[in-house]
Amino acid sequence: MKYRSRGKILSAACLLGGSLLLAACGSDDSTTSTSSGGTPPAASTSTVSGVAATGAPIAGGSIVLHCQNSWNEGTTTNSNGEWSMVVPSANLPCAIKASTAGAGSQSFYSFTTGSGSSIVTNITPLTSLALAKTGFTPNDAWFNALNNGGLQSLASNIAAAVTALQSALQTAGYTLPSGFNPFSVAFTATAGNGYDDLLEEIKAALADASTDLPTLLASFASGGSLPDAPDEEPGEEPGSTDDCSSEGGENKLGFLNAPDDFCSFTKQSSNMTMTDYYVFQSASGAHGITDVKIETSGSTVTKITIEDSEYAYACGTPFAACSGATVTVDGTARLFNLTSVQLTAFSDSSKKITASGELIHGTPSTGGGDSGVASDTIATPALETGEFGIRFASNGAIGGSTESGTTRFWSGNGEVVPGTGDNAGLLRDAYLNINGDSFLSFGLVYLSNQTGTYACGGNSSTLNISLTYGSGKSYSSIGTSGVSGFSCSITVTNKGTISGSNYTGAVEGTFKARLFKTGAPVSLANSIVVSGSFRLGH
Repeated sequence: MKYRSRGKILSAACLLGGSLLLAACGSDDSTTSTSSGGTPPAASTSTVSGVAATGAPIAGGSIVLHCQNSWNEGTTTNSNGEWSMVVPSANLPCAIKASTAGAGSQSFYSFTTGSGSSIVTNITPLTSLALAKTGFTPNDAWFNALNNGGLQSLASNIAAAVTALQSALQTAGYTLPSGFNPFSVAFTATAGNGYDDLLEEIKAALADASTDLPTLLASFASGGSLPDAPDEEPGEEPGSTDDCSSEGGENKLGFLNAPDDFCSFTKQSSNMTMTDYYVFQSASGAHGITDVKIETSGSTVTKITIEDSEYAYACGTPFAACSGATVTVDGTARLFNLTSVQLTAFSDSSKKITASGELIHGTPSTGGGDSGVASDTIATPALETGEFGIRFASNGAIGGSTESGTTRFWSGNGEVVPGTGDNAGLLRDAYLNINGDSFLSFGLVYLSNQTGTYACGGNSSTLNISLTYGSGKSYSSIGTSGVSGFSCSITVTNKGTISGSNYTGAVEGTFKARLFKTGAPVSLANSIVVSGSFRLGH
């Protein structure tokens, strides 16, 4: 977005005014006149640029500069979080805000330091923390209220604030890159960069402390301390940078805290099996073929071993149980779902990695034997601590593509709208829209704001679920109650507070239902099965 300064508006008015206005216009300090009436010299400028990142780059983020003399301009970041603006030198210094794109937007704050034709100014949680050491909590109200005096005060105190942040980081056990200044040191938002790794440590420390950045900023501004640096990341092998973080998916495992040359596993070759013993193999990688061996006892996963010629990790005897690993049967196929399963290194029990994703043994049916109906056998994936949005799995034919236990995570705070009148005590809407529209959406209507398990699927004035994957891919529970083969239930495990038309806190729980494709008859042939967890609100 771009903002027009008052000086520019006044200059435009002067062009339209008569001779009486011309004398007044000459006092506008945003222009320079010459006695000869020639073209005034161009004002000197500074290129202010940097990186906006939280560990990952803030791609497509909104940048707003709030500078002296009410000079306000905006731009956006590129895919690497990089941004650049040309600022008249007379309007420095500037406070800067970066806001993430999409649902659940977050804002981070920074400040220009130094002078000259080129000024590096990063915008990260660390620059926000440094600003908190000037005695104010950096937030939108603080940012919007800054005037010339406030900007000059920041310029006078910023060096001391950087020193205070450096001291606090070291006291909390963080290792700082050489010559570290969060505002002005050039860096790239990639793993292995010292600044970026420090951002990742801050993110992990916030999660360990069960808090968030706005809460920490308020505490830090009031003299509070930083959360302790996380312990040395488990899973590191000698010579490894241990910066791997990859997501899993169907027929793919992703690993957290794994060596960077042991980053993920995608099944390439045929899987092999004996009774209660299943083996999956990858194509040859940096250390040969990777084997994933899963041992079961009925429907229980008893052991998982993941190894190649360099590394070997496992859960189950003699290590900790394979918590988070489930197996479900879909026709003749077995679906192994790993949700944050911790595995221990054979060579050192202090080294661990976390695996997530799904492996499928055999060919999944479209469900229900030869009926073509999506199987009801489906695991319910859980949200992690602090995650907002929904994480769900689905079985069935969606947009012509057959899914079997496919897991998705849609992130965002969502919206919660309390009911009124006859609907008092209910949530008229609890929903999540991705990308600000209905392209991807999840919605609950008439949900009780009390913990418990509730049936759904009645008429449109009762509790129901809706789920939209995209154009022509919308599914609903409306009218499914009592229809053979359909079921729908929602469990509320935590609730917020209703005050009139306001909702404070978050509603969270789980759901499992068979939904029909909207616009088609309520029939098993047009249905999918979904099961998941939700946390909506603030």
